[in-house]
This record gives sequence, C-alpha cells and structure tokens, in this order.
Amino acid sequence: MENEIKRIVNIIKEQAETFLLMANEFYPFGAYINKKNSIIPLGAYLENDQPPSLEVMTLLEKAIVDHIQKGDCILGAIAIDVYVSFNDKKHDAIEIRFFEAGKDTYKRHYKYEITDKQVQFLDD
Repeated sequence: MENEIKRIVNIIKEQAETFLLMANEFYPFGAYINKKNSIIPLGAYLENDQPPSLEVMTLLEKAIVDHIQKGDCILGAIAIDVYVSFNDKKHDAIEIRFFEAGKDTYKRHYKYEITDKQVQFLDD
C-alpha cells in the first residue's frame, strides 16, 4: 500500500501546487485509486461559489466512503489547506486524510512555502 500512498500524495501535491500558484489557497479536494489502479480526481461542486470548507470535506469524505463500500476504491485521500505549528512557528501545510477499507482514517501533514513560480514542500 505504500506505493499507492506515494502515488496519491504526489498527485495531490501537484494539484495543490497549481491551486496555490493560482490563488495562494485552495478548497478541499481529493482523489482515490480504483481497483484498476487508476487515480480518479474528486471535487465537490456546489451552487454556492464559496461554500464552507467543512461542507466540501463532508461531501468528499462521503464520496470516498461510498466508493470503498462499493469495493471500487483501494485508497482515497482528501487534501485540506491548513496551518501547523512546529517549534513555535506557524507553517502553511497540506493535510492529507487517507481512507482505506477496514482501517481508521489517518492524516499526514506536508509543510510548504510558496515562491515566485513554485511551491516547495519542506518535508521532501
């Protein structure tokens, strides 16, 4: 499963970088790996142009859980733009919440900095 986690993290980082360079932030989004080992992107589109992030996260989580229950999803992930504290310093970060069949949801944080034309992930 570690290879699948790396694949989905890389895809999420690429997409987050695009959002961050365009807007310096992003709404939650996700992706999952199906049984054919393809990565399927997920987004939540609501009538409101600026829905609350919690509403978007809830819809994404429900979609991933539904795909897991159908047996179509081997690994799902949701990306959230957050701040984390480390050594009394606040950092921008992506929180990725992972969903796998038969396991509790778990999360990892990936700190980043935005420069002129790129996003540098500090944990790499």
